[in-house]
Amino acid sequence: MLKADIILKDNTMLNKVMLFKDQNLGESQILTESEAIKYLHDNRILFFCGKYVQGGLSPSQIMHYHLYAGKEGELDSRIKDFVYESVWHNRTDIADFIIEYKDRLSEILR
Repeated sequence: MLKADIILKDNTMLNKVMLFKDQNLGESQILTESEAIKYLHDNRILFFCGKYVQGGLSPSQIMHYHLYAGKEGELDSRIKDFVYESVWHNRTDIADFIIEYKDRLSEILR
């Protein structure tokens, strides 16, 4: 899963955010580094979603960014931790987990 750390010209820092092409976050996630670079250098608003914040920003306001992909096997360890700790009462963690790994979860459920 592609994520980004972004520093804006006003020194606002966005850490580990997922990037999206439009406001419909569910269907417009940017999944590849080449696609992310294209949108980070475009004039259109780029949308993002982090653990506690989401919104849109103008790429012209970006001072610096770093892209990175998730590690292989990360899903397996997160599922084990998730089940082990039984955090069903914490809906925020469940929602974040499902959003972050929706593609892999869809593959597993098929």
